[in-house]
Amino acid sequence: MKRRINELKDSKIVKLNEFRGKLKSISGYEQLSQERIYSIERDLTYIQNEIERATQIAMINDRFSRFESYDYPQLASRIKDWGVVEETPPLIQPKDQPISPKTPPVQKPKTVVTVPDSRVKPQYRKSFLEDSKDVEEYVEAFKAALLAELEKGNSLLV
Repeated sequence: MKRRINELKDSKIVKLNEFRGKLKSISGYEQLSQERIYSIERDLTYIQNEIERATQIAMINDRFSRFESYDYPQLASRIKDWGVVEETPPLIQPKDQPISPKTPPVQKPKTVVTVPDSRVKPQYRKSFLEDSKDVEEYVEAFKAALLAELEKGNSLLV
């Protein structure tokens, strides 16, 4: 039993490291400050330590499942938000530019919702895929659901 628990821990840590790689591949990660990178790494290390300390299979599976459904999307959203570079207009206008009589209204930044792909539900009528035609229909339905999320202005987390 102990061997099985250790094998499960090892496999979950390998998967955790795969997710770590996905987080590092998010656009803007390379430009994050050392403090923010440390914050992400600290959270991942904490989760890894919880998995390593777990003594039961259910505890390991529950912790990793919580990571996949809650922690990973949260970390990915943080990285994406931190990576957004907002351009601020200059406070002083150059002397050769006339001052415009009207100041354009301040626009609030568009809120982008990050949707995990597990929450995207395609409109598909069958419960089972039994042949290649079923697979093609399902893939098209899933593609349509993904594109619908993008059209809403959301980003997708895979």
